[in-house]
Amino acid sequence: MMKGGRVVPVWQQRLLHVCLTLIALAVFSALALAPFVLSRNMETADTSSMRSEMFELHLSIDAMRAALLDWQAARAGGGTPDESLGLRLDERTQLLVHRMGVVLAYPGARAVLPENAETLGRIRDRVAALLARGDGPAGDAARSRDRVADLLGPDLVQLDRYLTDAFRRLGRITANDRWQLTRISLIAQRLASFLLVVGVLTLIVLWMQNRVLRRAETSLNTVMGDLAEAQRIANIGNVRRDYGRDIVTWSPEFARIYGLDPEGQMTGARFEALLLPADAEKVLDSERQALARSAETRAPVRRDLTFRALRADGEVIELEVQSELTANPDGTPHSMVSTVRDITVEARARRALRESERSLAAAQRIAHLGSFRHNYSTGRTSWSSELYVVLGCDPADGPRPLRQIVHPEDFGGVEALFTELLKGGPAGGQRQVSFDCRVLLPSGAERFIRGTAEMNYDDAGAPDSLTGSLQDVTSDIEQERALRDALAEAERANTAKSEFLAVMSHELRTPMNGVLGMLSAVEATPLDDRQREQIRVARTSARALLAILNDVLDMSKIEAGRMELEERPFELRPLVGSVVDLYCESACAKGVTLTARVGDDLPAWITGDPLRIRQILANLVSNAVKFTHAGQVTLDVDRAPDRLSQGGGLWLRFCVTDSGIGIPLDRQQQVFDRFNQLDTSYTRRFGGSGLGLAISRSLADLMGGRIGFASMPGQGSSFWLDVEAAPAGPAPAAHAAHPEAVLPRRSVLVAEDNATNRLVARSMLERLGQEVAFAEDGLAALEAVSAGGVDLVLMDISMPGMDGIEATRRIRRMDGPASRLPVLALTAHAGAAERSACLDAGCNEVLTKPLDLDALHLALHRWLPRDAQAAASPDPSEDAVLQDRLADLARQIGPEALPLLIVASLEDLARHRATLEGAEAGRPVDHAATLRACHSLVGIAATLGLTDTADAARRAEAALKDAPARPGDLAPLLDLVRGMESALSRAAEPFRQDAETAAP
Repeated sequence: MMKGGRVVPVWQQRLLHVCLTLIALAVFSALALAPFVLSRNMETADTSSMRSEMFELHLSIDAMRAALLDWQAARAGGGTPDESLGLRLDERTQLLVHRMGVVLAYPGARAVLPENAETLGRIRDRVAALLARGDGPAGDAARSRDRVADLLGPDLVQLDRYLTDAFRRLGRITANDRWQLTRISLIAQRLASFLLVVGVLTLIVLWMQNRVLRRAETSLNTVMGDLAEAQRIANIGNVRRDYGRDIVTWSPEFARIYGLDPEGQMTGARFEALLLPADAEKVLDSERQALARSAETRAPVRRDLTFRALRADGEVIELEVQSELTANPDGTPHSMVSTVRDITVEARARRALRESERSLAAAQRIAHLGSFRHNYSTGRTSWSSELYVVLGCDPADGPRPLRQIVHPEDFGGVEALFTELLKGGPAGGQRQVSFDCRVLLPSGAERFIRGTAEMNYDDAGAPDSLTGSLQDVTSDIEQERALRDALAEAERANTAKSEFLAVMSHELRTPMNGVLGMLSAVEATPLDDRQREQIRVARTSARALLAILNDVLDMSKIEAGRMELEERPFELRPLVGSVVDLYCESACAKGVTLTARVGDDLPAWITGDPLRIRQILANLVSNAVKFTHAGQVTLDVDRAPDRLSQGGGLWLRFCVTDSGIGIPLDRQQQVFDRFNQLDTSYTRRFGGSGLGLAISRSLADLMGGRIGFASMPGQGSSFWLDVEAAPAGPAPAAHAAHPEAVLPRRSVLVAEDNATNRLVARSMLERLGQEVAFAEDGLAALEAVSAGGVDLVLMDISMPGMDGIEATRRIRRMDGPASRLPVLALTAHAGAAERSACLDAGCNEVLTKPLDLDALHLALHRWLPRDAQAAASPDPSEDAVLQDRLADLARQIGPEALPLLIVASLEDLARHRATLEGAEAGRPVDHAATLRACHSLVGIAATLGLTDTADAARRAEAALKDAPARPGDLAPLLDLVRGMESALSRAAEPFRQDAETAAP
């Protein structure tokens, strides 16, 4: 229930209903009981009282008459009446006067008594007058009594008739009153019945209204609860300020927002104190202005405002307020009703969104990237501000069509991408495309754009919206072009550097080759001790210079990324022994013990780059010997701890430990830096370029290994190298010869443009018993080979005119036996790439400069053709190597599996030999079968450790990939295959019986 715009509390409504009910019951009761009460009251006052008084008066009259009669009778007898009669007469007279006075004094006497009670009054007055004159019994009693008797005699008769008439009159009045009372009672009863009905109906109405009220109360409570819940959900509260009463009241949600008591209230001043001081003036000023407008317009004024306030706990909140302010007609404030919404979180989110949008706009501006969006349901397209900048468009013109933006030459490709997207996609999913194209700006300028677009599909798989970005990558494209140009220039410079290194390697090593060669030649002549010591010092110095030269060239290759590794089988223990032998003499000269140890559980042969491993170990051992004055240096080889191979190989640790001077702690971080020495005094004292350890670390990294050290100053150092290697079969030792082995005398052609190198080669070859001929370039070498009489060619790779690579290719293309002539390459930079190029060209082996006499001796032993008797007889060393290899295979795969391997290998060799013989003889043989035969022979030879045969098969396979074999091309390989087949048959003799038994 609303009262004055406010809700009347339910308890007040119920109290009002109870009061109304009680009032109705009281009225009904009064009306119902009124006739009975009225009838009783009237009977008592008018009938009972007056009737009793008149009856008493009548009795007094009768008593007076009797007394008069007795008196008169006594007087009539002539005697004197008895005094008692006189006294009785006096008493009766006084009582009569009294009774008449009482009747006359009754309020209703005049209405009841006849003649308005005047007769009764006159009689009373005469009797009273007689009594008042005092000449009654108090004086002459007898005479007084006689006068009373004479006077009252007639009056008593009149009085009796008067009372009789009064009684009749009273009866009529009483009857009339009773009739009136009965009538009134009937009316009252009817009215009471009516009121009873009305009361019952009122009670029913009140009961029904109470039910309605309860339902309304329930509904009101529900509505109020829903309103409170809605306010809570919407985070909206309401507040009312009554300026007249200076009271501020609020809803529960407002109390929650402000942290106030939900049932509380406060004054306006306290309410204003909740405003944040920085916003208080703004809020109060807007309030004053709104009230002023309300006073002018005499209507409520709406005000919307956002401001900050303080919660009861001091927290700052941000509010959105909508108010309606009303002023009184005299201009004084009346009330303010407001809804308040807490937008603190929303405001923070908006600020974060604005900051994010600013950051996004800044990022797009910095990245020259704009975004776009097209809604297919509305057909509306929107661009970001930066996209207008990227495309050089005016935002006032709005987005432009794709055809007007993309370069005509690129439009077809871009349109095809978007057409594909428009065909549909996954329901509720997305599809993306990326593209690069050129765009034409309105100014006519051309820009490069990199775009990305994502199509969103609705639940039916139809296009819903397209969102994407376009980035100006013109500068990136230009930088890429510049980078490509710079890269090409760098590659040209790198090529030039590589060529320079190759030339420098050749030019530097060529004189070193001459120096070392001549020293070797002089050393072979008769010399006295002094001369021999001088030659030794000169050779040591030359080798030291060559080592420094090699370090510098190797570091240059590493820096240029051109250092290449080779992967081939080698024997572990001899490699370690050769390193120790290299520095054993210098160690002994200092009194330092140099020893080596290889773990018993390590394989004899492993696969890797023996040259680079030897180089690293040589650097480590050289430094250890160099910086150790007494004690020992040890080289230990074991399995690397805590290292597991992923490919079935094993990790080896080479550890060089010395008892030398150690490394100062403050210099240990620079140990592996280039050109690093402990200090200049060490450089002067011990020498060295400072590149050895830097090269060692780089080589270890190239091999996928790791190098490190531990050192204590004054106690020595321990350097270690971890490399991964795989167990391998032994390389063929059949071609290895002892340096003292006697070579057959043959004709060797030396193709060399440098006179010093020619002199060194002549000296070494003649010392080895060979006939020597020279050619100064590749063309001269071809002419000499064509002329015949040459058994082997030492071919320098770097020669003016036709180099050694091209000359070797042409030799291999010659007809007849000349094409099978052994060619040994000579190069100053025998890296993996150079070695591979030489072998691919057809060289049988690669020798490096400076030329070493022992290496040359071994190479000649491997490749110089033997006489018929030597060729026919088996090489016992080759058989021994094969037997060792077969024994090693038996340990690896098991003795029961070896016979099967032998039988399978012999069968494969026979089949492949037949294929090669058919191709060599010109029979129609499948070219692919020939290729497969060569490829299979590579694997068989490598398994058996015959690397020369494997290399020959690999070269033949490479040549067959370019063109079919011609007669004579496969002859060298066939000779090696036949020899390998015979050697395998002989070496496998101990296993033949088992092989025949195990063969299927």
